[in-house]
Order: sequence, then C-alpha cells, then structure tokens
Amino acid sequence: MELAITKHRPQLKHFALVLMLSMLLYGLLLMLVYLVFWLVASSATLHEFWQDLSSSTGWWLFPVAGGIVHTFSFQKHSLTITGIGEPKQVADWAVHFLQKEGREIVSEHGAETVLASTNKYYRLFSYWLGAELVHVRYTTEHVIVTGHYRHIDLIESKIKFGKPVFN
Repeated sequence: MELAITKHRPQLKHFALVLMLSMLLYGLLLMLVYLVFWLVASSATLHEFWQDLSSSTGWWLFPVAGGIVHTFSFQKHSLTITGIGEPKQVADWAVHFLQKEGREIVSEHGAETVLASTNKYYRLFSYWLGAELVHVRYTTEHVIVTGHYRHIDLIESKIKFGKPVFN
C-alpha cells in the first residue's frame, strides 16, 4: 500500500471572500468606535474620520493579512492510496473513520462520498467556500481523499501507525 499527499494551490475566491468579510466587519467596528467617540467627546466629522481611517495602514493591513492566512489555511490536500486489493472497502473504512471523528455524510454519488463537519464554525466555511468538505472517492486502482489537511492527516496517520483492518 502506498500513500501520497498532494497539496493544491490556494484559491483566489477564498482570499476575496475573507478579505471582503474582514473589511466589512472591521469597518463596522471602526464606525461603532467613531460613533462612540463622536457622541462622547469629539466634534470630528465623518469625512475627517474617514480621511484618518483610510490613511491608516491598519485599515488595510489586518484584512489583507487575515485573507492571506485564511487562504493558506483553507488549502485542499489529497491523499491517494494505491496498491490495494479492494478500493471500495478502503473508501468505506475512510468514510466510517471520518464519521467517528465527527463528520456527517452530505451526499453519496456512486463511488464518491462527501462529508462535512457538524461543528457550526466549520459548517460555515463548508457552505461558503467548500473548504471544510471532505470528498472520498475510489476507482478500481486507488482511493482519493480530498479535503482540509487535518482530515487528510487523520486518515494518513491512522493508516501508517494504526494498521487498520479494511473490512
């Protein structure tokens, strides 16, 4: 049995969505701060506040850095298992193992099963970006598990060090 992990490229859509959400939330927070200071102590106009804010590197730096970090953390990885006699049994084992680890089956189409986390935080990213979905598919020659690295690492570690029985 041979295991091979493939790292996929980061997706631009992940960066764009996280950047947009970060800027929106950060902007709302800053507007709330402006309103509090305006009501309490300051006489600055909204235009003056916006000029100060837009010239600040923090307004752009935090969302861009967050977008980059999340883009690389949402990267997909693929684990290819080759050199096995019964790929369907190995794929079924992987699905059952991921279910025991807290994933639920979202869809099954022939030789492909899609699983998602039951955790609300991770489910948010599954539905928006597909970043937290785990795809398990098999052919007559191999099994491919594609998803977030922590899922791939769980299966790889279990196969390497746990010596599972595929039945």
